[in-house]
Amino acid sequence: MCPIKDFNITLKGSFSSKEAKFMEVQIDYCTPEYLEWKFPGMKKKCKSKEEANKIIKNIQIYVPVLTMYFDQYSFNGSSVKS
Repeated sequence: MCPIKDFNITLKGSFSSKEAKFMEVQIDYCTPEYLEWKFPGMKKKCKSKEEANKIIKNIQIYVPVLTMYFDQYSFNGSSVKS
């Protein structure tokens, strides 16, 4: 992933489940092999580790995954299932 300058994202919502799981995403340094695989023939260049450190310093991304869903075909009891 190559974020643009001043990349910012806001997540909205709430926990509607008593149980939730999280997945941690780690960002690693660019490699020429990855760029050639992802963008074949485009001759893209990685930033230096120093430049990358300035961009991704202390970034952590957490993606919540809720285990409950709404069953639209359930008419007995609760339509919220886990």
